[in-house]
Amino acid sequence: MKAVDLKDITVRFNETTALKDVSLSIEEGTFLGIIGPNGGGKTTLLKVILGLIKPDEGKVKVFGKKPGESKGEVGYVPQYSNFDPEFPINVKEVVQMGRLGNQGVRSKITEEDEDIIKKSLEKVEMWELREKQLSQLSGGQKQRALIARALATKPKMLVLDEPTTNVDENVKNSVHDLLNQLSDEGKTIILSTHDTGVICSNIESIACLNKKLVCHTRDEVTEEELKKTYGAPVELMPSGHPKHPKDQENTEGTDND
Repeated sequence: MKAVDLKDITVRFNETTALKDVSLSIEEGTFLGIIGPNGGGKTTLLKVILGLIKPDEGKVKVFGKKPGESKGEVGYVPQYSNFDPEFPINVKEVVQMGRLGNQGVRSKITEEDEDIIKKSLEKVEMWELREKQLSQLSGGQKQRALIARALATKPKMLVLDEPTTNVDENVKNSVHDLLNQLSDEGKTIILSTHDTGVICSNIESIACLNKKLVCHTRDEVTEEELKKTYGAPVELMPSGHPKHPKDQENTEGTDND
């Protein structure tokens, strides 16, 4: 079954075209990286998939339904930098929001919810920090908390916007290792980025996006293709911790538009 099916998507903001004639088909269980420059439309594309933006033209299906009808099947991980770092909330409360989001804000946390919250935090190795305030966490820990919140919805697919922005290489590798593990478990993952420096070793396809989109298998992406996408020379960098022999040379992606 297709997790995502986009056909001829165009999105305009007043006189500005954010996406033009974008078509994309993603099978369940696929790990897709979307790369492109800031302002190239990556965040807009993610919001179309999430149902947060309605395209001016084209059709969107998520697990065979309209985006708004797939609630609970898609977990969203925004950039942690979009959150107020001083907001008084601890790690466990952040993840509880994922359960309440599925059931409505007036719902009560059940024993089943508590079990799912615990397992989600254990999955990202954050259970021991469950009582810690979000403001006291490192960048990588915040990102793991947000991934746990998304996992608490029990989604079929994770959509991540710039999950490794403004973090060091060790944190990048840690987050990518976690995403590779989730991919191995069969989770559909869509990750967007403007950074071509490192890309998760499990990524099977790479979509180059700058208003228009061209999709490749990971081994087909060339520096010439990236130059067309970014409008300037871009060097492919080694991942630093490849999972397979073919992973000696990679590109990565996440971005904010």
